[in-house]
This record gives sequence, C-alpha cells and structure tokens, in this order.
Amino acid sequence: MKMFKRALFGFLAFSFLMAPCMRADIHKAAMEGDLTKVQELIAKDPSLTDATDEMGRTPLHLACHGGHVELVELLCKKGADINQRGGSGDTPLHGAAWKGDKPTVEFLISNSAELNSKSDNGDTPLDNALRRGHKDVVDLLMSHKAEGRTELKKNSQKIVSDQIDENGLDTPLKFTILYDNYLHEQGTKPDWGFSCLIEGTEKVILFDTGTQPDILLHNVDHLGIDLKRVEQIVISHDHHDHIGGLPDVLDRNHDVSVYMPGSFAYEIVRSVERKNAEVVSIDEPVEICRNVYSTGEMGIQIKEQSLIINTKKGLIIVTGCSHQGIVNVLKRAKKLFDRPIYLVFGGFHLGGTPDAQVEEIIRDFKDIGVEKCGATHCTGDRPLELFKKAFGDNYVSMGTGRILEITQ
Repeated sequence: MKMFKRALFGFLAFSFLMAPCMRADIHKAAMEGDLTKVQELIAKDPSLTDATDEMGRTPLHLACHGGHVELVELLCKKGADINQRGGSGDTPLHGAAWKGDKPTVEFLISNSAELNSKSDNGDTPLDNALRRGHKDVVDLLMSHKAEGRTELKKNSQKIVSDQIDENGLDTPLKFTILYDNYLHEQGTKPDWGFSCLIEGTEKVILFDTGTQPDILLHNVDHLGIDLKRVEQIVISHDHHDHIGGLPDVLDRNHDVSVYMPGSFAYEIVRSVERKNAEVVSIDEPVEICRNVYSTGEMGIQIKEQSLIINTKKGLIIVTGCSHQGIVNVLKRAKKLFDRPIYLVFGGFHLGGTPDAQVEEIIRDFKDIGVEKCGATHCTGDRPLELFKKAFGDNYVSMGTGRILEITQ
C-alpha cells in the first residue's frame, strides 16, 4: 500500500509540474502553426484544446491570430470552443478578421462562429477587418449581415496628403534622445534600445520607447520632459528594445495616437487599446501630421517603419533599427519626395558587418546625397567609427540626453 501511495503521489506531482509546461508548449505550437506538435500534445491531454494562457487566449485564438487555417480546423474538430472569449473579450473570429485571413474567417462562419460578438472595447470582428483595411474579409462578413461601428466604417481609409509641401517645415525642430546605448548627458542612463522625442512639428511625437520602462522614465524625468505633451507615438517595430517602455508611457498619457506597423501582433494592439489609446495601423506611406510621414511598413521577415520629416533644409529621417537596410530606407524617402536628405539618424543595424560592406553603404549615403549622419543604437561600434571618419564635421553624435536643434 505504501508503494502504491508513493507511486500515486509521484504521478500526481509529475502531472502537476508538467501541466503548465504542456500548456505553454501548445500555445507556442499554436502560435507557430505547428500542426504536428499540437496533435501530439492533445493526444497526451485532450483538455489542452481549451487551455488558456496568461492573457486568456486558447490555442484556437492563437491559431486564428496567425492565420493557420489547417490548425484551426483541427482544433475545432477536437472540440475547441469556437466562441471562447479571451482575456480582452475577443473571440477567435476577432483574431482571424484582424489577420485578414479569409479562409479562416470562412471556416469559422461556416461552423457557427458568432458574427457580432463584441470585445471589451466594443469591437466586432467586422470592426477589426475594417480597421485593418481587409476589404475581402469586410465584404465576406457583410455578406453574412455582420455589424460594425459606423465611425470605423467611415475612418477605415488612410488619409494621405495629395500635395507634398515643396518648401517643407520652416519652424525650428528639437530632437531629444531619451533612450540609447550611449551616454551623452551625465545623470541619464544608457541602455540597449532607442527612443527620441520630436518637438516643433505640428504634433509632439515620441518615436519608440526603449527597453526598460524604469530607465526610460528616469531619463524623461531627469531631462524635464512632460510626457503629457506627447500627441503621437510612432513605433518603428515590435522588438522589445523599441516597445518596452510603451505601457508605462501610456500610463502617464493615454490621450495619444499610436502609429504601429500593420503586421504587429493583435495582442500588442489590444494591449495599447486597453490603455485607452488610439491605434493607427500603418501599411503604406502616410502623412501622420503636417510634413511628417511614415515610410510605410518595410521589410520581409521583420517589418519596420521609419519617420520622414520634410523640412526647408531637406528631409530628416529617423530610424529605429533599419532591419530592412538603411540604404533601402533612404531610397524609399527619395522615391517619395525627391528632395535632398539633410540628416538621417537612429539605428542602422550594422553590428558585425565587415568594414568593406560598411564603406560601401557609406558610399551609397554619399551618392544619395545625405548631408549629415547620426548613426547609433544597433549600428555597432566599428561601423560608428567608419561613419564618423567619413562624415567628419557632418557626423552628429548621439546618446542619452543629446538634444539636436535644427533651425530652418
């Protein structure tokens, strides 16, 4: 009897310890669309079909967010609740509509998914499709009499300026580096990441939010920055060293519009909306305020946007990491505006790049006509040295607390 009790206790203890691991495994597999792994895990424990993660999402939610229609079909066949509400009140159909995955949406509708279920912020699946501009999914949902909010229908089209101001901004501009790998002003704290405050434009803009919230807010307070003055936040891409401080910024000021690449995960978008901030999804180049533009989403594996400010002196380009290639960013800016580039600064993502390749990139800068350069963050120490040497007096040093003032 004692041996039986010990064996039973051991089995229960093993099961207790393994259950969280298996839940984490099935959520990861569902997010990645790993059909085989999900099948293996459900065979071991059928209850994993509706297991929730820390955000209340089931494997079906994650499969729909990722557009993995075969996995969606498998989970539903295994008994997954097709109308399960996640932590934000979202159903799987909300996620599929946000993703714009028409086959998944069709499958869910054909299997009695609730068309007009509302998330905690009042959005229906149709609202999600409208917000992301997925016309084919919008048409499909509306053909099934789906309902959405009128104001989202009216505002679903991007607003792009028909005329480019040939003169550009003629007001003084101020750029304050709030987060960077390098130290400029004593008393601020450097750390891997990037954030920059932009003033003098029509709206006060915060570009990226660094990695650690406590470091970002320390630098903000040390520099006397009032985040309540920020009106727009532009996030270059979804890596933690650019988005880490966002929740804490929104705690100080949620009355902002947050411009994110359209490829951002649905749960990131919802986390911003839960802070009562407005999310604007960026796909194509768009004017976000007068003479300030997003390059639009660029890149293949890592999607990223950069900021272009059209000034009297020429274009000023602010980059996060330039995963899509810094020269490609410059070429996109020139194609959009055909104006000289006065200054480009931010991360160039050249760490570990051979000198010969960096020197070729510098030649491209010169050929394109870049006047001033301020490489920092993920550019790499050796490439920084080469840029400094190449640009001489026209190299602009960066670092936490650095203030760039541009007079027109």
